[in-house]
Order: sequence, then C-alpha cells, then structure tokens
Amino acid sequence: MRRARCGFSTWSTTADFGCWQDHIDARGPGKCEQSVVGADGVDRSRIRLQKREIESVFGTIREERLGYAQEAVDSLHPLDAELNLPNERYSLLCPLCAGQKT
Repeated sequence: MRRARCGFSTWSTTADFGCWQDHIDARGPGKCEQSVVGADGVDRSRIRLQKREIESVFGTIREERLGYAQEAVDSLHPLDAELNLPNERYSLLCPLCAGQKT
C-alpha cells in the first residue's frame, strides 16, 4: 500500500482516496431546493451541470456539480462551499506537499 507523507501527517492514499471519491459521488451534483442568491444580492437562476477535477494528496478527485449562474456575474457552486472545496484545482495541502521531499 502506498503512503503519502506531508509534514506531521501520514495518510493511506489508497483507502482515503476511495472514501473521498465515494463521498463526492454519493452526494450527487448538489441540487438546491431554494433559489441561489450571491453575496451581491443577484439571484442565480441559470443551472448547468459542470465537471471538474481536484488534485489532492490522495489523487485526482472527479466531481460533477451544479453551477448556478446569471449573466454578467460569477457562477456559484453551493455544493463546493458545503464541502469546503477550493476554488482552484489543487487542494490546500498540495502546494505545501509539493515543496517537501518524502
């Protein structure tokens, strides 16, 4: 079994990656029952299914999520916020681990 070491923490990459991917898949794309309104007060009524990949210390996680949009404003992804996923492609630990030798 491969293991990834980052700072003071050690994870089992095989088991933890499978749990994360299964959790993301089980939640589905994140359909909201209420209207989605941003901090700017604009209601996002256009809904699109989008795919993205997130690079984590466990591997690449693939996510299908619903994006809520409106013309001339940024899309919102409530499921990403609920799961505390980063806006960028890389999880918070990847840049920290990239500079360390194992």
